[in-house]
Amino acid sequence: MLTLQAEHVRDRPPRINKLSGLLDKLWRYVEKFEDLERKLRTIYDHVRILHLHTRLRHSRETAAAEVASERARRRAFSDAHMHTRDNHRELREEIRRVRDEAWIRRVVQPQREVQRADALGEPFAV
Repeated sequence: MLTLQAEHVRDRPPRINKLSGLLDKLWRYVEKFEDLERKLRTIYDHVRILHLHTRLRHSRETAAAEVASERARRRAFSDAHMHTRDNHRELREEIRRVRDEAWIRRVVQPQREVQRADALGEPFAV
């Protein structure tokens, strides 16, 4: 559009009395292009801000996913650890039970047999 105007002025130079109208038209073009430049800068700044917001959101989502993954990993470890502790507790209880049974067989039952033997009058019952 501006090129066509320049060709027209070159091919048919304006008369002196029409020169002011042409200059007004050119100043309107200047104002129009300055306004377009301002709008483009505003849009560019807005797009940059949107890009930064997108990067921030992506970074937050990535961090949240990493935190969730770490929580799941720690929860799995905690569950496995608790299961192992429960197994150890059961084994300790079984060891105590077997030890108590062995103690009863070894100490308490012979004492009962001795007491029974004394009651029956057997001198050397073991």
